[in-house]
Amino acid sequence: MSPFCLSTTPEPGLDLLSTRPPSSDLSDCLPFRPLVDRADRPPNHSYSYLTIVISLVFIIRVPLGFRAAARLFVCLAPLLALGQPAFTTLRTWLLRIGLFLLQRPLPLLAHGWILIVDHTVQLGQRKCFVVVGLPASELPRAGYRLPQTAVTVLLVEVMAHANKSQVYLALQQAWQRVGTIVQVVSDHGADVLGGVRLLQADHPALIATYDVRHMLACLLKAELGSDPRWTSFLEKCGATLARLQQTAGNFLKPPKLRLKARYMSVEQHLRWAQQVLAWEATGAWEKLGALVDKSATQAEQWFEQQLGWLREYRHELSEYRLLMDIVELALKEVLGRGLSRQSAGRFWVLWQGQTSSLSLRVARFAEQVRAHVQAEGEKVPPGQTLLGSSDVIESLFGTFKERIKDHPGGELGSSVLLLPLLTQTISPETIQEAFQTVNMSDVNAWAQKNLGETPQTRKRKLFNSTETQDRAETPDNVPEEGPKVA
Repeated sequence: MSPFCLSTTPEPGLDLLSTRPPSSDLSDCLPFRPLVDRADRPPNHSYSYLTIVISLVFIIRVPLGFRAAARLFVCLAPLLALGQPAFTTLRTWLLRIGLFLLQRPLPLLAHGWILIVDHTVQLGQRKCFVVVGLPASELPRAGYRLPQTAVTVLLVEVMAHANKSQVYLALQQAWQRVGTIVQVVSDHGADVLGGVRLLQADHPALIATYDVRHMLACLLKAELGSDPRWTSFLEKCGATLARLQQTAGNFLKPPKLRLKARYMSVEQHLRWAQQVLAWEATGAWEKLGALVDKSATQAEQWFEQQLGWLREYRHELSEYRLLMDIVELALKEVLGRGLSRQSAGRFWVLWQGQTSSLSLRVARFAEQVRAHVQAEGEKVPPGQTLLGSSDVIESLFGTFKERIKDHPGGELGSSVLLLPLLTQTISPETIQEAFQTVNMSDVNAWAQKNLGETPQTRKRKLFNSTETQDRAETPDNVPEEGPKVA
């Protein structure tokens, strides 16, 4: 048995303090069997396929930063014959594999591809336009709430000034790569939708779908944005958050209001307010007092001062909850069963089955949701079911941003080549093909063409002191570009 597998008793004769490499290695404890022996190496490389695969696990799946992963290899060196690759070597491996995945040929399929597109914004002026997709024939098996592993990153393009013409050109490149596109799902941002419309002019059969979550958020915005009671409720939530967050009662503070896409997080504020009001009805003031270091009477007075204002919104909160229930039912239908000509009818049946007496406002909103779901569903050919959500690309962006949150430049850099790695399982065969196809000069050429000057380069030009700047940015002082320790 390997000493690195979980066990409460060591093997007889095993010296746990010994620095000699044991006979077994980390491959005995991996959840898969490596397809190659740990001694096999890519041509002209010093490290084995196993070392490269394990570095991908460390950096992409754990995740560790490049430096942390390199230090972990150093720690494992007395135990495992994996070598001690430098962090720059690890970064080179990942960038080469990422660029290979972004450029490798894909099969031209008779049923075409479904694309999900969006921009992700970093600091600075540049946006990263990303196209992911999957074969249309794979959609029923993958499900309509796609995991990241179900899609392939087809295109990554950094745009200094995104507009519909640039999006159109990028979508043309994606079309050339996959052959045929049957559907494009997006959040209908102006530049993205404009580019999709231009592509539809070339290919009239292309279906442009409005992501259901963004569509419903826009309907909520139209409904609540002009409601003075809703505005007042949010203002008081913000004031309460500021008062409570540095006190013993901070566990009762409302959620932080999102600056962007705030109508996609309405549910959080409603749930908080209704939970607080429901607890107040129990009258457990002694329990609250123990948590905020007050007597029961003092705790009740404190609650009245801090959160008593919620009672005046009780009626509105009930109505807002009904609006959110409508949104949740529409999401449940489209995310669970896909988008088709039957989606609006099934949503309507679900809604009518869960309602009794309703206000005119709630009934009108339900009609609006049905009309919009029906409009999107009617774009789908009869008898077919397509994708209605772009959640998968939002999830991918969230994973990517978590990996690069400590990027030293604060702008998009060559780390965008990590995006293709986040959706793929990398085999030794893929590594071999990548290293035979892409070298670091290809990565540098791609970065120069797509990214231009980095913030560090511009900083050096400004201060005109490359030597001093280089000393200040030695590997021991500046974190490497890429993911960091979580």
